[in-house]
Amino acid sequence: MIRKIILICTFMVLIMMTTSCVAPFFIPINHSRIPANSWRGNTFALMLENEDLLTQAIYEIETQKTKLKREDMNITSISFTSEGELIYRAHKTGDVGLEARPFENEILRSVMELEGVSSISLNENSIDFSLGGRGFGSATSYFGFCYLIGDDLAFAWGGIRHELTQHGEGWIWNETIGGNIYYIEKITGHFYYYELHY
Repeated sequence: MIRKIILICTFMVLIMMTTSCVAPFFIPINHSRIPANSWRGNTFALMLENEDLLTQAIYEIETQKTKLKREDMNITSISFTSEGELIYRAHKTGDVGLEARPFENEILRSVMELEGVSSISLNENSIDFSLGGRGFGSATSYFGFCYLIGDDLAFAWGGIRHELTQHGEGWIWNETIGGNIYYIEKITGHFYYYELHY
């Protein structure tokens, strides 16, 4: 019985050590290398290859936001259901409860079907095109690109002001307590690449 327990524990440790979900606990992240990874290159390529479509999508999103404002609704995200139905999530002004509504828009459907795009999130200052991430729990990293409404980079992440400092080709915010990191770099026009490291 003890042999079985030891064998099972050894097997579990080996699995944990070879998966990315536990690697951050054993391998410290070298944040000085941001953004030296394939995320950046792939994101730049995706955005630049689809710039016209994405520019049209910004117009469509702004149009949808204006329509919903007439209903006193604020749109927060656009995504697919598991059945492939295009939906947006919105809430009444001053309310926290979200409601999901199906809708059809050829341009936004085309954007959501681009390889890697998992969702579109909206706030007052930016439109975020999430491309995914990796990790587990508090050791998760996300990446994507956003369209910045206006010119103030400090509000690009979540609509909350962050003090950014120049870092290589972009700007970085390091949380003093907690170690969270946000990196943003201009791609073209109002489009920016970003990484979030928790």
